[in-house]
Order: sequence, then structure tokens, then C-alpha cells
Amino acid sequence: MIQWYARTRFQAAPRDRGEFEKVHAAAVKISRLLDVADIVIKVAEELARHREDLRRDQRAARRRAKRRDVGLR
Repeated sequence: MIQWYARTRFQAAPRDRGEFEKVHAAAVKISRLLDVADIVIKVAEELARHREDLRRDQRAARRRAKRRDVGLR
């Protein structure tokens, strides 16, 4: 989208070629940053899911330990 804007904005004015190159380069950098941000978000979501699984497992382990302790008395 950003790259499309850069291309369409400056296609009509070939004399602004240097400006087009600058805007296009910036658009490419922004696009790459957005790709990286997407990956970071996916990793964060996966970590949150694993954290929830770990909490669930720890709660279950505590419950089992309590049952064991009650059974020993």
C-alpha cells in the first residue's frame, strides 16, 4: 500500500525522480518494519499461550500435591 502510493504519487512527475527514490526507499523500510512487527506480535502471542499452559499445569500439579498430602494423613 505504501509502495503503491509512492509509485502513483510520483509517476506523473518524472522530474521528481530523486524524490520518488527517497519516498520509495522509505516505503520499503516501513514495509519491512511492519513485517518485523507482525512477526514480533505472533511470537508474543505464542509466548502468552505457553505461559497460560504453564500456569494451568502448575495449578494441576498443586491440586495433585494437595490430594496426595490429604491422602497421607
